[in-house]
Amino acid sequence: MALSQPAGMKNNAGAALQVAAWDWAGATNVAYTGSSAATGSALAPGLYLLVATTICHLAQGASPTAATSDGILPAGVPVPWLNTESQKLAAIRAADNGTLSIIPAL
Repeated sequence: MALSQPAGMKNNAGAALQVAAWDWAGATNVAYTGSSAATGSALAPGLYLLVATTICHLAQGASPTAATSDGILPAGVPVPWLNTESQKLAAIRAADNGTLSIIPAL
């Protein structure tokens, strides 16, 4: 994973901040509806940025099936996710159909 240090940005202790660089071209997109939809293959271990076009529920695992009782990903809010094993992600809508973008870090 590539980290960069934005010029002049420091944390409260005065150390330079490090931020992840994202592989936008390498994104995986999953269209979800009222039925669970999962990535076609397992995602390699690493850091990912998750962004959904509408509110959705997520499940992860070897063969996940998302349900409306699973954790919620808000619409339009990029959320980092650390995949520690080769797992798939599945999504299901909360109300409206949408797309989950899974963007790997470089």
